[in-house]
Amino acid sequence: MARWTAVAAVAALAAGAVVVGLVVARGGDPVRDARSQAAAYAESLLDRVPLPKGARPFTGSLPSELSQPPLQASIPYRLGRHRVYRVGAPQAMLVSDIKARGLQGFQVGADMGGGPVGAPFATSILVYRERHAPSGIVAADVQLSTSARSATESFLRVDALVQWQPERTDAERVPDADRVVTLYWAKSSATGSSPPERRQRVVDDPATAARLIKLFNALPTAPSEPTSKSLPPSCDTEVNAAISFSRTPQADADLTATSGRTCVSPNSPPWTFAVMTGSLSPGWPGPMALRLGTTFLPTLSDRDGSFLAAVTAAAQG
Repeated sequence: MARWTAVAAVAALAAGAVVVGLVVARGGDPVRDARSQAAAYAESLLDRVPLPKGARPFTGSLPSELSQPPLQASIPYRLGRHRVYRVGAPQAMLVSDIKARGLQGFQVGADMGGGPVGAPFATSILVYRERHAPSGIVAADVQLSTSARSATESFLRVDALVQWQPERTDAERVPDADRVVTLYWAKSSATGSSPPERRQRVVDDPATAARLIKLFNALPTAPSEPTSKSLPPSCDTEVNAAISFSRTPQADADLTATSGRTCVSPNSPPWTFAVMTGSLSPGWPGPMALRLGTTFLPTLSDRDGSFLAAVTAAAQG
């Protein structure tokens, strides 16, 4: 669906009124511009940080240890905003003050320092992670970095790092013309307690195919921050699934999603699906040769497993 010009709107957040970018869709319904929302939220986080008494904005040259953005700012779909202050207090006193103030709604994610061996830290870094980020935000961090300017003055750099949930585009959804879903489903036991199963089914029943397509199109993109995909020690049953969407049973698929090895257990990590254009290559679920022209699309999250459960039920016939 084509999108029109971005406009500004005001949204009330916990920190107060924050200007959030919106995109007006052709039908007139507002669609959040995720990056603009993240940028506005980062600015609001900077406003929420309680500053030490006497802190004054600083725009001059910084020591090398404070001149670069945090490494976390390079994570995809994450942006940063920062402010720098000059504080009339020794660094050790400043660090103690920062820790005593804390940051409401956040928890300490890291407390680090650096400097010559046997000497006080020349730099201190305190990272706070928001406990409950708002809708559309994957993670929100505030990093407070300090460095001594002199024996009686210090620098304070405040970084707000916000990772947003990227929106899916129409090209990443099943086309309206697709009416057929082809399912590849395999189950195995990690401990050998049950024989392996493998099923393939072409679903052309309109109601079942429409339900699977609707569930797939509703899946959000998965957070880009790396997460562990290891199976829990108690896992016994593992499932692999691949789902292809096409116009007819004989046509090449427009999109294919694969789950990879998934543990059927309440303790399993959030399930995700890798998505690519085109049909599945022969040999699944073993090594697959990519078809010429295959394009990988953003990974999707099936956090509660509802899509995988629907696929499993449909594969059983």
